[in-house]
Amino acid sequence: MELYDIKKDYYFKVIKNEKIADDYQRNSLKASVSRAIPATQKELNTLKLDLYSNPFKYVLNGNLTLPEGKKLLLDDGTVLSKEQLKPAEANERKKIKSFNNPIELDKAVKYP
Repeated sequence: MELYDIKKDYYFKVIKNEKIADDYQRNSLKASVSRAIPATQKELNTLKLDLYSNPFKYVLNGNLTLPEGKKLLLDDGTVLSKEQLKPAEANERKKIKSFNNPIELDKAVKYP
């Protein structure tokens, strides 16, 4: 069985199916849900737009200190000094836009 959207942005192919036991417990989600902060979709989109407008704001405004001589390691492996943060913002914005691909297309953030 195959499942995909009209644009084929998402494509799934069932390889195998199994019957899950009635007493099966999903412990992995219970810990995450208990620490979750409730937020509406509008609040989440506002936060995403804020991050897009200033990707390194927590370092640049002093909420996160980057001691002299130390560098910031990004998720993609890029290492930046404090002086390199401002010029690297354009690349971060590109990455943020590239991951804006939700399954529910009406929930996609409209980035500038």
